[in-house]
Amino acid sequence: MHPFEIHDFGKEALKESLKNEHVLDRKFSSRRYNKHFEYIYDYLTDLGCQLILVENFYTDRDYLIDFANYYVRCFEKYDRLCKRLHFFKEKFDEKKFISLLKNEKANLQKIYLGFIVAKPLPEAIFGRTILETYPTEKTGRHFPTIRKYGITLFGKNMEKFSLAFQEQDTVTAACATCALWSAFQKTAKIFDRSWSPTPIEITKAATKFQIYTRPIPSRGLKIEQMCQAIREIGLDLHVVDIEEIIAQTDRMVPLQSLIYSYLYMGIPVIMGGAFIGQGVEGGHAVAITGYHLCDSPYVDREVPDDPNIRYCNLKGRKIDKFYAHDDQVGPFCKIEIETGRYPIRFHTNPNVQSQVWQSIIPAVLIIPLYEKIRIVFMDVYRWILKFNIFIEKLEIIPKRHLEWDIYLTETNIFKNEFLENKEYNLFGFDVLLERMPRYIWRCCAEADGKKIVEIVADATDMPRSFFLTNIFFFDEKLRIALKSKMQIDEIRKKSDEYLTEHFTKLIIDNL
Repeated sequence: MHPFEIHDFGKEALKESLKNEHVLDRKFSSRRYNKHFEYIYDYLTDLGCQLILVENFYTDRDYLIDFANYYVRCFEKYDRLCKRLHFFKEKFDEKKFISLLKNEKANLQKIYLGFIVAKPLPEAIFGRTILETYPTEKTGRHFPTIRKYGITLFGKNMEKFSLAFQEQDTVTAACATCALWSAFQKTAKIFDRSWSPTPIEITKAATKFQIYTRPIPSRGLKIEQMCQAIREIGLDLHVVDIEEIIAQTDRMVPLQSLIYSYLYMGIPVIMGGAFIGQGVEGGHAVAITGYHLCDSPYVDREVPDDPNIRYCNLKGRKIDKFYAHDDQVGPFCKIEIETGRYPIRFHTNPNVQSQVWQSIIPAVLIIPLYEKIRIVFMDVYRWILKFNIFIEKLEIIPKRHLEWDIYLTETNIFKNEFLENKEYNLFGFDVLLERMPRYIWRCCAEADGKKIVEIVADATDMPRSFFLTNIFFFDEKLRIALKSKMQIDEIRKKSDEYLTEHFTKLIIDNL
């Protein structure tokens, strides 16, 4: 067999390139295969794919470890080598491709869309997949979870910013394992982990204490097992039990903003829930990898319209859809938010041609975190809510006037923005010299497109301490009005009672 093959992009060419001796034509006509295949075909078509280059005899690390742990011991003879399908948005023939490889100045990067590893199995042939995202500039799309992958094609070095995806095989991995695998691809980079585990390593870590049934083949992971897998690779986690939230009506959580707050830093959010549609019903897990922001609010509020529920406007109101790595569909598939529901419910169309939509009712969110990140979204949100209500009661700002943007980030990123953004010049440069924790929460309030105030919180502190560290007033009218109010003894006393003495002192010191 030749080391590589070149085909003009098309549905039949893609099908033939993916196939192996164990896959029959009827497999691609089945509902499950057709769902993956149609999605990938439509995705590549939208990216403008023109050509498929099939790299034969490819060794894929993730598949090789799975192969060594399971497939090699099967009576059926499965190959240890895969095929890797590379996609380009310009056509070329074999002669031109060889000349491009020989020419050091030739830039294949400009026309390269990514690759799919085709595993030599009868099921779950979509292996490690790294594809370009949909365009983001001026589209409202945001994919903060992507990372840089170095790719070598016959000695030609390229790179692609994406987040790896693969399909579950229900042998070494199920949907939860694949969601975790994709998430670990990013957390390995942002939390300084030198490696990310393979699917079978995740399954073994998750089922380490499972004794009543065999862990391989994998039939799926429970929430506790997913948490165990995260801890086994040296990370901590934050679990949001949505069913518990519903039971506590006085503690409703703005879920869109919560998911956004971690995605902003690039942390994929694992969402588990009920999967309903196309005659299928059961538990399912996906890795949320991006979001789409509208210019104006998509929902009026993120919590139920109940006078007993305290609430302030958050940026999550502008999110109308998230993007997810769904192993039953494909990478970066959109999951749209249904309006008028709490908690939020998503619906997704895995096959554009079928026009059959499926619903995902979220039950739990799992966020893998660096072990020193101890303050979570709701810890910060409660303080921001208090401050917002306080200045509204003082009639310094109209009710629901501010929109808060709350997100997790690193101090170095904050200080870099502080240095480059002229808005911060009026605060001097002492903040740059200030000792700060590595991870912080930034809470920025805007009104009419103008930044009004920002509060910074220490993400590594204890929840029961006062972890707000800085407050910056950008709006001079707000600063003067609040300074005047805080000089009144009665208001200052109320501030001490409602916001605490620590918060009152932080405000006064920065006025």
